[in-house]
Amino acid sequence: MENLPLFISLDLLDEVFGTNGGFGFLLLYGPVAGYFLVFHSILGIRSLFHASRNFGKTAPFRKRFDKILVISIGVPAVFFVIAGAFLNKFIETKSLEI
Repeated sequence: MENLPLFISLDLLDEVFGTNGGFGFLLLYGPVAGYFLVFHSILGIRSLFHASRNFGKTAPFRKRFDKILVISIGVPAVFFVIAGAFLNKFIETKSLEI
Protein backbone atom coordinates (compact mmCIF):
# COMPACT_ATOMS: atom_id res chain seq x y z
CA MET A 1 0.00 0.00 0.00
CA GLU A 2 3.01 2.30 0.09
CA ASN A 3 2.61 2.70 -3.69
CA LEU A 4 -1.04 3.74 -3.47
CA PRO A 5 -0.43 7.48 -4.16
CA LEU A 6 1.64 6.58 -7.22
CA PHE A 7 -1.05 4.15 -8.37
CA ILE A 8 -3.84 6.71 -7.99
CA SER A 9 -1.88 9.38 -9.85
CA LEU A 10 -1.19 6.93 -12.70
CA ASP A 11 -4.85 5.98 -12.68
CA LEU A 12 -5.95 9.61 -13.00
CA LEU A 13 -3.44 10.15 -15.81
CA ASP A 14 -4.75 7.05 -17.56
CA GLU A 15 -8.32 8.30 -17.21
CA VAL A 16 -7.42 11.65 -18.81
CA PHE A 17 -5.58 10.03 -21.73
CA GLY A 18 -8.24 7.35 -22.10
CA THR A 19 -11.00 9.95 -22.29
CA ASN A 20 -9.16 12.00 -24.89
CA GLY A 21 -7.50 9.18 -26.78
CA GLY A 22 -10.24 6.60 -26.87
CA PHE A 23 -10.70 3.05 -25.64
CA GLY A 24 -7.33 1.66 -26.75
CA PHE A 25 -5.24 3.41 -24.13
CA LEU A 26 -7.36 1.99 -21.31
CA LEU A 27 -6.35 -1.52 -22.31
CA LEU A 28 -2.87 -0.79 -20.95
CA TYR A 29 -4.25 -0.01 -17.53
CA GLY A 30 -5.07 -3.55 -16.35
CA PRO A 31 -1.60 -5.07 -16.60
CA VAL A 32 0.07 -2.01 -15.09
CA ALA A 33 -2.45 -1.83 -12.25
CA GLY A 34 -1.81 -5.51 -11.51
CA TYR A 35 1.61 -4.56 -10.17
CA PHE A 36 0.06 -2.32 -7.52
CA LEU A 37 -3.22 -3.89 -6.38
CA VAL A 38 -5.20 -7.11 -6.46
CA PHE A 39 -7.71 -7.69 -9.25
CA HIS A 40 -10.84 -6.91 -7.21
CA SER A 41 -9.45 -3.56 -6.09
CA ILE A 42 -8.58 -2.66 -9.67
CA LEU A 43 -12.15 -3.37 -10.78
CA GLY A 44 -13.60 -1.25 -7.98
CA ILE A 45 -11.39 1.76 -8.58
CA ARG A 46 -11.91 1.65 -12.34
CA SER A 47 -15.68 1.46 -11.91
CA LEU A 48 -15.60 4.65 -9.84
CA PHE A 49 -13.52 6.46 -12.44
CA HIS A 50 -15.74 5.24 -15.30
CA ALA A 51 -18.91 6.30 -13.51
CA SER A 52 -17.58 9.77 -12.75
CA ARG A 53 -16.37 10.18 -16.34
CA ASN A 54 -19.72 9.09 -17.75
CA PHE A 55 -21.64 11.44 -15.47
CA GLY A 56 -19.32 14.26 -16.53
CA LYS A 57 -19.86 13.55 -20.22
CA THR A 58 -23.65 13.29 -19.97
CA ALA A 59 -24.23 16.25 -17.64
CA PRO A 60 -24.50 18.84 -20.46
CA PHE A 61 -27.27 16.78 -22.10
CA ARG A 62 -29.43 16.08 -19.04
CA LYS A 63 -32.31 18.23 -20.30
CA ARG A 64 -32.62 16.16 -23.48
CA PHE A 65 -32.59 12.67 -21.91
CA ASP A 66 -35.15 10.25 -23.27
CA LYS A 67 -36.54 8.82 -20.04
CA ILE A 68 -37.86 5.65 -21.68
CA LEU A 69 -34.46 4.94 -23.20
CA VAL A 70 -32.69 5.56 -19.90
CA ILE A 71 -35.07 3.18 -18.11
CA SER A 72 -34.94 0.48 -20.78
CA ILE A 73 -31.13 0.48 -21.03
CA GLY A 74 -29.97 1.97 -17.73
CA VAL A 75 -31.96 -0.18 -15.33
CA PRO A 76 -30.87 -3.51 -16.88
CA ALA A 77 -27.29 -2.24 -17.05
CA VAL A 78 -27.26 -1.43 -13.34
CA PHE A 79 -28.85 -4.79 -12.56
CA PHE A 80 -26.25 -6.72 -14.56
CA VAL A 81 -23.37 -4.73 -13.08
CA ILE A 82 -24.57 -5.61 -9.59
CA ALA A 83 -25.07 -9.26 -10.62
CA GLY A 84 -21.56 -9.34 -12.14
CA ALA A 85 -20.06 -7.85 -8.99
CA PHE A 86 -21.85 -10.47 -6.91
CA LEU A 87 -20.73 -13.32 -9.18
CA ASN A 88 -17.19 -11.99 -9.05
CA LYS A 89 -16.93 -13.39 -5.53
CA PHE A 90 -17.51 -16.92 -6.81
CA ILE A 91 -15.53 -16.92 -10.07
CA GLU A 92 -11.84 -17.71 -10.00
CA THR A 93 -10.12 -14.47 -11.05
CA LYS A 94 -6.91 -16.17 -12.15
CA SER A 95 -8.47 -16.81 -15.57
CA LEU A 96 -9.34 -13.11 -15.89
CA GLU A 97 -5.78 -12.01 -15.10
CA ILE A 98 -4.24 -13.70 -18.14
